[in-house]
Amino acid sequence: MEIPRIKTAFSYTREAKLAAMEIYEALGRPNDGLTIFFCSPFFDLDALAGGLRDCFRYADVIGCTTAGEITSIGYVDGAICAVWLPGGDFECVTEHVENLRLGQLEEVRRLVHALLRRKRNIEDTGWNTFGICLIDGIVGFEELVVDVLRRGLGETPLVGGSAGDAMRFRETAIYHAGKFHTSALAVALIRSRRPFEVFATQHFVSSNLKMVVTEADPQHRVVMEINAEPAASEYARLIGVSRRALSDAVFAMRPLAIRVGDNYFVRSIQSVDDDDALKFYCAVDEGLVLTAAGPIDLIDSLERLFGAIRNRIGEPEVVLAFDCLFRKIEVRQRGLEAQIARLFGLNHVIGFSTYGEQFNALHLNQTFTGIAIGKGS
Repeated sequence: MEIPRIKTAFSYTREAKLAAMEIYEALGRPNDGLTIFFCSPFFDLDALAGGLRDCFRYADVIGCTTAGEITSIGYVDGAICAVWLPGGDFECVTEHVENLRLGQLEEVRRLVHALLRRKRNIEDTGWNTFGICLIDGIVGFEELVVDVLRRGLGETPLVGGSAGDAMRFRETAIYHAGKFHTSALAVALIRSRRPFEVFATQHFVSSNLKMVVTEADPQHRVVMEINAEPAASEYARLIGVSRRALSDAVFAMRPLAIRVGDNYFVRSIQSVDDDDALKFYCAVDEGLVLTAAGPIDLIDSLERLFGAIRNRIGEPEVVLAFDCLFRKIEVRQRGLEAQIARLFGLNHVIGFSTYGEQFNALHLNQTFTGIAIGKGS
């Protein structure tokens, strides 16, 4: 019996229904399994949803808008890309929740219970399960959502990304059940006979430069004061740039990190508010010690990651990637596009540039996370 092959596709067509058709045809007209897509927010999303419904009548589909798409030719913008996990080797259950509200996470708990109940109906020995989550990137409390998911799913590996809207920071969208939803979460539990490995890697190391958050609004991810000084001005002074020089490029190259156990995790700055406060992509609380982080070689870190994956599961048939948008900014700023395209092509990478990354129980920034799936046997 021939082993079904995982397929990927992407389209630059801006006409939404034609883009849906091109993806459907390139994936081999899926009628089972799970299709996962990532699309530019500049598509007519209602038309795209209609096109996807017309094409994918018998296959489960989830997806989201992005801050850029990732394909085997590297980082792209204005496209739609997709991966099909065929039913012969993958059995999937999906659920979504819309109208997420802070402090009202009971619907997320119900989602987990529904997934687990449906998963029991397809349980089989010799297959392993992993989860993929796509979360609205504007709601601002992914940490809490991921915590609920992790508590419910237990040791099931979980990866995912926060949807984007091309850095407009107004509205992102999650697709499931034939429609795009705002303030939403979609989760897939995927059971497979294939070898797979979830991963997370970053290319920053901590420095000796520390600073203390002395006033913050963690609910809105805003830090007003660092070291009892206006946050943006103090951050700029400590890293040795002028207040006016603060920009996405600076935030990408000079992030801050928190220590959890023996590890440091990046907390990326999103923007500077008019009152000299810093808005972050993750919650930051008062009293927290932030450490300035500096970059190591991004290409080398990816080469080592892919080498380790190949050693453990062989050549991946696909690497589904959730990659912080600041990594794309850095790659373009440093002229590394050709090297990234080579690595992504060799390792069959597809995914999107995110407003945040999820890895098991963690919501992360400036991290390359995802799942590598090996070939069937």
